[in-house]
Amino acid sequence: MPRINGFEFCEQIMADNETNNIPTIFVSSLTNPEHVERGLSIGAVDFISKPISKIETLARIKNHLRTSQLKHDLANTNEKLNKLLESKSYILDEEIIQKERINARLSESEKRFELLFEAAPTAMVMVSVDSGEIIDANIACSNLTGYSHEELIGINQNDLLQPSEEKISENYFQTKESISNLLNVRMALNTLIKKDGTKIPVQNSSKTILSENELYIFSTIFDLSARINMENELESSKNKAEELNRLKGFFLSNISHELRTPLVGILGFSQLLEEELVDVSLKNMAKAITTSGNRLLNTLQVLLQYSMLETNKQIISWNRINLNSTICEVVANSRNDFEAKNLIINTILPQKYVYIEADQSFISEVFSQLFNNAIAYTNTGSITLTLETKNISDKFYALFSIEDTGIGISEEKLYSIFDDFRQGSEGYTRDYDGLGLGLALVKKIVGLHSGEITVRSKLNEGSLFILTLELKKENQISDKFIEN
Repeated sequence: MPRINGFEFCEQIMADNETNNIPTIFVSSLTNPEHVERGLSIGAVDFISKPISKIETLARIKNHLRTSQLKHDLANTNEKLNKLLESKSYILDEEIIQKERINARLSESEKRFELLFEAAPTAMVMVSVDSGEIIDANIACSNLTGYSHEELIGINQNDLLQPSEEKISENYFQTKESISNLLNVRMALNTLIKKDGTKIPVQNSSKTILSENELYIFSTIFDLSARINMENELESSKNKAEELNRLKGFFLSNISHELRTPLVGILGFSQLLEEELVDVSLKNMAKAITTSGNRLLNTLQVLLQYSMLETNKQIISWNRINLNSTICEVVANSRNDFEAKNLIINTILPQKYVYIEADQSFISEVFSQLFNNAIAYTNTGSITLTLETKNISDKFYALFSIEDTGIGISEEKLYSIFDDFRQGSEGYTRDYDGLGLGLALVKKIVGLHSGEITVRSKLNEGSLFILTLELKKENQISDKFIEN
């Protein structure tokens, strides 16, 4: 070659990235081994010395081309394998990192569970379903049972928790088939036997859990001793309160009888003096005695009826009564009281006859108490008494309402107005007389007749009392009983 020899040309080919993969063969007249070694060392794949054989040369070229192609394919395959390995390695690294995170969370969760398990104020145990032995227990369980942690491990749960009298052991330690249901939460009452032999009632809540392909019962045990003692004390207090209430009823009944008998005599003499005396001042004194005596007699009457209801000594006399005539009698009996205040009385009775099965004296007492209260707490204005019937859900009801323009009831007193010994104004400085038993008596009587009484009121705006009594089937509205 005129400017460059074959060795230099080969070096340039090997130095170029675009051509260094092309197989290079030296064809030369040089036969010295040093020339052959040099050609092969700079990158040639073969060295053919002249004279050359065409067949041999073509064979060598084909072999080197095949080898070059195999190298190229192998390089591509290696490159793909390397990329795949890199991808798999990345995924594997991510999985390893994820597993490490999961393991870290599991470890943290286990530590947290152990901490909660040990620090929980409620006794907790883990029981093997197969052996029935306790495999773990917390500090609260040791405190409750008197056993140390080491002593509790291995104790059979049946030696620690005995069936209660209600035979609820089946609820706690059931068959393996029912225990294997992981959704069941079982609650039971058991008797726990402490280390010193003491027996205490406990409530047992248990659930079956699956851990490492093993079934366990996880239970929480609550000491019911304090609760049972409290319930016993409450029952004892309830019995004492009922006994005191019964004695109160007997006391009220006895004292009412003891006072009522001489009072009737006093009223008889005062009325006689009122008729016989001529002197005006003495006549007024006798009248004052009569008025005060009647007030006291009414109070005693309320006390007597209230005490009879409290002690269940009053027998209800069921009869068919006419509510219209009962209302008219009540209004007539109180005429002097409302006329003294110049109050306007309105009675709205759209139906002539409204019959009901009830106790006449009790119903009269209810109407009297409500009407006399309206008179007492109304200084000016009017009182309206209304009786009507309504059909509600195929049942007939008598609705008696009494509305006044009196002082009304404050909102804070409205909810206790039917309680015993309660009034809108209370104490020695109260504005109105009475024991505060009138509305309580009304409530009890209405309840005995399966009725309902409600009140709507605002301070200084008057009050509205509504009494609802069901008309029994045999006394439902008909032409026979009700005429317009």
